[in-house]
Amino acid sequence: MIKIGLIGVGNLGQFLLEKINKEHILAGYTISAICDERVKAIHTMPALAKAYHVKAYDQLDDFLNADIDLVVECANVTAVQQYALQILAKKNLLAISVGAFVSSSFYEKVLATTQKQRTKLYLPAGAIGGLEVIQAAKVLGGLKAITITTRKPIHAFADIDTTKETIIFQGLAVEAIERFHKMQMLPLHFLLPD
Repeated sequence: MIKIGLIGVGNLGQFLLEKINKEHILAGYTISAICDERVKAIHTMPALAKAYHVKAYDQLDDFLNADIDLVVECANVTAVQQYALQILAKKNLLAISVGAFVSSSFYEKVLATTQKQRTKLYLPAGAIGGLEVIQAAKVLGGLKAITITTRKPIHAFADIDTTKETIIFQGLAVEAIERFHKMQMLPLHFLLPD
């Protein structure tokens, strides 16, 4: 049995807990530990721990000393940038918030850590399903731009005061990552380089 530790118990973390620990959609895998240092999460983690039969941690050091084989980050870009090196010093990491690696210097530090510690970093395609198809279309020619639209609940943006569907950003992915570094997914309009 592969034991997973989750960093972040927001919507995505709770979705994974439900699918993996309750519905058992991944044979041979279980989430055995959760970690979230946010004050609002600390109050909800005991109920999650009981409901999904996991150990809850509010300190990363204690979490990394738990009996887990793989850490799955489902928090945000900031969490990856803050914790990836510490995690990879001890455990393998699947980072959902791949925007954290837009900084080549950060990526180089992470890569050096994985080589030194003999740990692995997994980067899924993320919010862009079918990315390989998009890349193939670009290679074949004729593809100049793609648009990806992601909808988030308004409460995810503390500085927006509206009840109507609103475009809050349109630009390059790098700019979006810098502006919305605490978000996992956001509305983007990607321009592909020639």
